[in-house]
Amino acid sequence: MIVTCCCYIRKNNKTLFLKRTKKINDVSKDKYLGIGGKQEKNEFIDDTLIREVKEETGLTLKSFNLKGIVFYPNFGGQYDELVYFYTSSEFIGNIGECSEGELVWIDDNDINNLNLWEGDKLIFDWFKKDKIFNAIMSYNSDGKLEKCKVNFY
Repeated sequence: MIVTCCCYIRKNNKTLFLKRTKKINDVSKDKYLGIGGKQEKNEFIDDTLIREVKEETGLTLKSFNLKGIVFYPNFGGQYDELVYFYTSSEFIGNIGECSEGELVWIDDNDINNLNLWEGDKLIFDWFKKDKIFNAIMSYNSDGKLEKCKVNFY
């Protein structure tokens, strides 16, 4: 199983997204994602978040909030993935170039118009509940959300 993190960085009613355009054989090609990546061996997940945000954006997080955890069985027909979802609005630094795609600030009112994974739209709704969520999302081979179960705490 792969363990990853994903952070949605917010500022002035906008959210920073990574439009994935540069990786070869990318299951998320041309989709808009939060900032994050894979946990390294013996790495604390919060440290993964800080490292990945710095690597992908050039920003240093000053604080962040864990919003929930989602399990994706057999994601992309390749692997099981467990993702820790965070938000942050406190950071320092300037956005740089990203080796995985284009970094773009999107107005919060336009998020649902983006090319997102179907489950990510649900996650944005869950953020509004101000509760921690724990979910499982299964996608079929065509990338359509097949099953979703969530609990809030």
